[in-house]
Formats: sequence, structure tokens, C-alpha cells
Amino acid sequence: MLARSDDGEYTAARIVVNLKGAASGAATTVGGFGTLSIALLPSLQQFGIITGLTIIYAFLASVLVLPSLLVVWTRLVAPAEKLDVPADADSSGGDAGAAAPGE
Repeated sequence: MLARSDDGEYTAARIVVNLKGAASGAATTVGGFGTLSIALLPSLQQFGIITGLTIIYAFLASVLVLPSLLVVWTRLVAPAEKLDVPADADSSGGDAGAAAPGE
């Protein structure tokens, strides 16, 4: 689902369009924790309300903030194909002459 694309706006639009699963998941979770708001114990009521609000805020952040960050990310950070990294570069981060694990 998440493929590298040079068009950040298109990727952000795809995320916003494909929200049915996230919205239904957030709604059922908020509904489940929301039922605790009618509990007899005040501590359970507070837990249900605070947890439900936290789920709502997390969903809104993923809908509003994540697509914007993806657009900024694609504009500021060059895609991997455009980086000046040689194909035969040592990606292990260690000595080039050191033996690989298992050898």
C-alpha cells in the first residue's frame, strides 16, 4: 500500500481517501471505551472518557498531520533513487575488510 512516489500530494490524497478502515476502527474503540462512562465507579468513568478522547485525538492527528508530513517529507528529502550513494557501498557501517557474521 505504501509505495515510494515522487508525488507527495498524490500519496497524501490516497491516505485521506482510504480512511474507512481507520475511521470504523477508531469509532468502535471509542464506543467501547465510551461505555465505561456510564460505569458506577468514578475512576472507570474517567478512564473511559479520557481513553475515548485520546483515541479521537490520535485518529485526527493521523488524518490531518500525517498526510501533511508526507508532503513535506517528499519535498525536503530526496527519494532514494536520487541520492548519490554508490551501489557497491558498504551498508554494514563497519570495516570494509572485516568478515561478515557467519563467515
